[in-house]
Amino acid sequence: MRYSLGQRALIVAVVGSAIAAFSLDVYVHIRDGHAADTYQNVYGWGIPWTVPATFAGVFVLIAFGTLTVRWWQLWRRSRLEGVPMSQVAKELKRDA
Repeated sequence: MRYSLGQRALIVAVVGSAIAAFSLDVYVHIRDGHAADTYQNVYGWGIPWTVPATFAGVFVLIAFGTLTVRWWQLWRRSRLEGVPMSQVAKELKRDA
């Protein structure tokens, strides 16, 4: 199913605002010294506030690592072929 630009923007806004609100709640609890306190998820499990903060940190590190590897592969292929990185990226996008 393909979404229009307006639908995509609405999805990003709704999901992004929920993630931003929860991230702010995690930040405030940790900043105020309540990191060892727990919250209950939908299954009733008590989860410490440090768990989502750790997950977010790991997610950022993995995203940075994958972007670095992608840039390095584009750079290496562009040097081997003697063309700019933007052209290599366009060719790869066209082939997909």
